[in-house]
Amino acid sequence: MVRDISTDKVKWHKVADGPMLQRWAELLTRGAQKYPDEETGQPNWMKACSPQEYQRFRESAFRHFMQWFMGDRSEDHAAAVFFNINGCEYTKSKLVETHAPQEVQDVEGQLSAEDEMLAILRKYDYC
Repeated sequence: MVRDISTDKVKWHKVADGPMLQRWAELLTRGAQKYPDEETGQPNWMKACSPQEYQRFRESAFRHFMQWFMGDRSEDHAAAVFFNINGCEYTKSKLVETHAPQEVQDVEGQLSAEDEMLAILRKYDYC
C-alpha cells in the first residue's frame, strides 16, 4: 500500500497531550449543565455574535489568566482561559461574517492588552 506523507499535516491528536484537554472538556460539561444547549444542539456560548460579547470573552480570559497566574485555586482558571479565548475567537469569526473588517478591528482595539494588564495590576496594587 502506498500512502501520502504526513509531513506538514496537522497532528490533531497532539491537543490531547497533557491535562488541559480533559479539564477544558470538564469545564464545558459543567457549563452545559448550567446553560443547557438549545434543542438544535447549539451550545449556549455559541450564541455570542456581538462586539459586547466579544469584549466580555476578552475581559474574562484576561481575568482568569491573572487569577491562574496569581495562584487562585477557587476554580479551574486555566480551563476558563481556554474557554474564553475560544469564545473570543469564535465571536470574532462571527463578527467578520456579519460586519466590515474595519468594525472588527475597531472592536479589537477598544481596550489594548496593555491597558487591560495595567487595570488588573492596579486592582492588585502592583502599580
